[in-house]
Amino acid sequence: MQSPVFRIGGPVQGGNTISTVSNWSLVGPSSVPSSSGGSGRLNFVRIDPSNSSIIYVGSPAGGMWKTTNGGTSWSTTTDYLNVVGASDLVIDPTNTSLLFLATGDGDASDTHTTGVMKSTDGGA
Repeated sequence: MQSPVFRIGGPVQGGNTISTVSNWSLVGPSSVPSSSGGSGRLNFVRIDPSNSSIIYVGSPAGGMWKTTNGGTSWSTTTDYLNVVGASDLVIDPTNTSLLFLATGDGDASDTHTTGVMKSTDGGA
């Protein structure tokens, strides 16, 4: 089954026109479970500046996740933290093993911050 392509372009507020057209393809999920779960949001997506196959994502109540193969598989090492909410991530551009993770997410009042966490091993 071929994924649909969504085209974005045209007039925007103020009468200006977007000069480029972007193509978006659906990569999933194609259905959402009827039970609770299956949907959510991410607070950040960060790509390692020295290796584009390494990507980090952070969710409000699900911690930080990392892929080392461009998104084929994901793992987390933040489940042991007292607060698993991940608000933002900074990757040191000169030493990509050095990460700073901002914790907590006040939106749902269920993942309070414990401050900024530091990893010296790329979040391994």
